[in-house]
Amino acid sequence: MSFQLPKKKPAWYFLLAPMLLASVGLHALVLFVPTGPAEESLLPPPDPEEDGVAVIKIDAPQSSATAASANAGTVKTAPPANAQASRTGSSANANRAQAAGQSSNSRPTSSSTTNSSTTGPIPNFSTSGQVNNPNTETPTVGGRATSGSGRTTGVAVPPVGPDPFEEYIEVFKTYNAVKISAEVAADDRNTWLGSLSDRGPEFTSLEIEPLKIFDPLPYEANICLPGTPEAAQLLVLVDAEGNLDEDQYQPFLQRTGYRSFDNAAAEKIKQHDFPEGDMPRAYLVEIAVDYDAADCDWPPQVEKLPDEYFTVLDNYIGPALTTPADSKAAQETWLASLADNDELELPVMDELAAEDFEDFEYEVPYPLEICLPLAPKDAKFGVVLQPDGKLSTEPVMVRSTGYQNFDDRARELVTDFQFPTADETHLLVVIVPVDYNSTNCQPLDSDSFDVPTTTSRTTANDEAVPETDTAITFDPAQQTTLLEKGRQQVEADSVGSLNTQLALAAAALEAGWPAAVDRSCFLADITTESFIPVEAAADALVMSEDVEWVPTTLSRLYQTEAADAGEYCGAPLITLSIDNAAQLFASTIPFGTGGANTLVVLWTADPRGAKPAD
Repeated sequence: MSFQLPKKKPAWYFLLAPMLLASVGLHALVLFVPTGPAEESLLPPPDPEEDGVAVIKIDAPQSSATAASANAGTVKTAPPANAQASRTGSSANANRAQAAGQSSNSRPTSSSTTNSSTTGPIPNFSTSGQVNNPNTETPTVGGRATSGSGRTTGVAVPPVGPDPFEEYIEVFKTYNAVKISAEVAADDRNTWLGSLSDRGPEFTSLEIEPLKIFDPLPYEANICLPGTPEAAQLLVLVDAEGNLDEDQYQPFLQRTGYRSFDNAAAEKIKQHDFPEGDMPRAYLVEIAVDYDAADCDWPPQVEKLPDEYFTVLDNYIGPALTTPADSKAAQETWLASLADNDELELPVMDELAAEDFEDFEYEVPYPLEICLPLAPKDAKFGVVLQPDGKLSTEPVMVRSTGYQNFDDRARELVTDFQFPTADETHLLVVIVPVDYNSTNCQPLDSDSFDVPTTTSRTTANDEAVPETDTAITFDPAQQTTLLEKGRQQVEADSVGSLNTQLALAAAALEAGWPAAVDRSCFLADITTESFIPVEAAADALVMSEDVEWVPTTLSRLYQTEAADAGEYCGAPLITLSIDNAAQLFASTIPFGTGGANTLVVLWTADPRGAKPAD
């Protein structure tokens, strides 16, 4: 066998393995090389904390920041934990958008996210307005709103509670300035204790305990009133179970001077829960009014009313010398002063007397014709008229209108008047009404008022406005309804509580009947148990109120318009009208110690047999 050398292999054969190995390595290398993401996946996923609102930078107009800054209540700011972020919110917003474009894989911290989150460009507020007071109510001190930083500014807050001016007017309407003297209060206190002696042995040794636990009566308007309210003082009887004995008359030993506050005090006591005890107790309850004359507001801020109206209100001087009783007493004082004046030539008579001058036709003008809280009364002046028609002395006021400016103008009209000549000296009483109509005046709740372009005062040469008489068109069915419902309202009201204790009222009537009033015109009999009106009267009842303010109360309880109708048997007579038609007449007679109570006798026809006097 011959030995042969192997055939020589080609060169590519030796390169096959390295080439295969290189190919596998290159494929592996390609597989492990990282590739770029898709274009739509370049942005990070949305962050609900940071990007709840899309950030788009828009250059705002120049005026927008100013407008927003002027109304702080129209822009939501960041929480006050970082006030600086609130003031620089616009730049923070822009920086955040810029950072998102530069570094897509970075996230701000939670604190920076919270501080920079806004709903739009925020104006640069001043330091005083950068934090809102979470308490939306104005702070109060002693029930009265304070001024200064405690008030919310720049945010419209709807009014809470009654309108201040309306509250002021409603309180003003009830002003009567009734003050009870210490002597009268002592007498009423003893009378009240004496009325308890017949109720049992546990009442005979009762002692009155002072009770001053009640909060003051609110007066939120804080507009200056015509007089400072006094603290109300009432006597109350509480049984052993702590129940208020409402059948027992609860007299005032002091009144606030305002019927509304008096009624509020009585109602506050009625709603109070008294503690139980071993026996009945008598309390002298005292309730003040939240009012400070040194810290009240004047004039009221009511844009729709002219300044002249508040001038009239500011001239209100109170009810002194406005009642028929006060006028009568002032006239008697004037006549007594004339009798002691030796320099005057007076007519010869046993007792000086003055007659009403019926030819005076002028009135005090009131051109505003806007309703007043209290209607002005007719002014009255006593004059000594010489035979030549001239006045011997200055006119002496014997009745006031209640308003100083009206009184002054009435005096001018009397002084400037050309009186007629006469054969001898005369003593006259001149009546000067105010041109005011409580029925046809412009109501205070009007949206606007017709104000005259001039408020020049009427002179004695101006044409007088004739007064119109009250129409009388009786409706028997309506009269019956008025009498029945009116009595129910009186007995349900605190002012009529004495009507359930006729024995006490009868005793007070017997002891305090006014000497100038003819009792036989009104009462047929008075016993220790009750009083009986005359046959012609339709009804008789008692009000625990000064006689001057009874007409207003009758108007409220009988839902009528009350007006003066002169006098009857020495007592004031008024008409109660509906739609300017008189339906009832009422005589009002003050009685009791200090005249704190009033007997009201109602008639279905004029007791004088004629229409009311002017």
